[in-house]
Amino acid sequence: MRERMRKKLFFLIVFISAAAILYWQWSKSFVIVIDPGHGGDDPGAISVTGTYEKEIALALALQAGAALEKEGYDVRYTRTTDETVSLDERIQVANEAQADLVLSIHANTVEVGTDVRGVQLLYYPDEEGTNEAAANRFLHLLIESLRSINQGAIERTDLAVLNGSTAQSFLIEAGFLTNPQEARWLESESYQKRFGLSVARTVNALMKERVFVETRKSSTVRNEDDTMSE
Repeated sequence: MRERMRKKLFFLIVFISAAAILYWQWSKSFVIVIDPGHGGDDPGAISVTGTYEKEIALALALQAGAALEKEGYDVRYTRTTDETVSLDERIQVANEAQADLVLSIHANTVEVGTDVRGVQLLYYPDEEGTNEAAANRFLHLLIESLRSINQGAIERTDLAVLNGSTAQSFLIEAGFLTNPQEARWLESESYQKRFGLSVARTVNALMKERVFVETRKSSTVRNEDDTMSE
């Protein structure tokens, strides 16, 4: 009986080890492009504290990229400093890297009121609805890790940063700059690190579920009227 238990335990350990090695090898070959919104001549929105969205987006993006790199992913960036990067250049970075996933990082605003807060995710819809399912799953896991409020996964056909790349692409609105409390969170290094770790956890979970493999887009031709962000 003990011998049989030892054999079962041995095979279980071998199976788990093989699965871990396979996952590690897969993550090493998985290319993620991190796109900090705005930058340079384009400041984006301004928070109630006076901080530009471009600064917050870059800080959040660098933390997300660092956390993903620690997990073994091949991470590329459309910018790592406060520089102007055109829409076409952002798309070019993703396509030349043959990205598997593009995450564009932004911060949100509302025209009226200061109490709205939470995370929103924008995605490009497809006929099968797989992008919608992936977007909702991504947002659910991210919200769960951040302990934030779910402001919904919204389909957008007019954002070239979402449909200009052949990769699965999401635009994350990380929080509301018009909410004083959330604006301070977004500007704090501790929350930025938390955001980065939450993104990495979310990607890890969806990798294990093979969501990105199943929802990779086919090549899309960008409409000249497409815009970069809100």
